[in-house]
Amino acid sequence: TGLLDLGHLPGAPPELRAMALARRAKSPLEFRLFTRGKFSDWWILVLDGGGTYIPAPHRSKCADVTDVTDMVEGAAVAPAFGHVWVPVSSAVRITPWDSIDGLVVRIRQAVFSLHCDEAAADRG
Repeated sequence: TGLLDLGHLPGAPPELRAMALARRAKSPLEFRLFTRGKFSDWWILVLDGGGTYIPAPHRSKCADVTDVTDMVEGAAVAPAFGHVWVPVSSAVRITPWDSIDGLVVRIRQAVFSLHCDEAAADRG
């Protein structure tokens, strides 16, 4: 994805870790697998800030996603390769994308998982 913040995670390749340190990328606040789908795994990634990215090596490695931002309230083009930042409050209302392996359902599950973990930490 070009996200250097991932260089701080255990097991990150040494080259990625070095780039993350050199560019002063922040360590993710949360990164974990929360469920497995039929065709893909679903991860929770909570960044400390907007993330630190490297540019795409070539235009062919990017998708023009600017038109998507008009379709979702609060969406913004991310500096990653063909990615869009979408506030969770808006993402859970993206019903046309439900067919993408249950995208909206997975987003709701991720948010619920984070809230359950926070509640358990507060109790404990």
